[in-house]
Amino acid sequence: MLLISFCWTLSRCTAQWHDYQKAREEVIELMNDTEKKLSEFSLLKTSSSHEAEEKLSEHKVRVLGHLKKILFL
Repeated sequence: MLLISFCWTLSRCTAQWHDYQKAREEVIELMNDTEKKLSEFSLLKTSSSHEAEEKLSEHKVRVLGHLKKILFL
């Protein structure tokens, strides 16, 4: 009986470890994607302050969307 309990616990821990690894990889991918988008934003050139404000607003929406994905995995 003890052996069955041990095997069940080991199996459960292994499944949890795999779930953690998968979630960790997804978070890293999302963070890398967000970092890439941030670097792209810094390279954008604008011809007016109004255009710059529009691009900043669009960028904020994208970053917030990525953060929501990360937080609600």
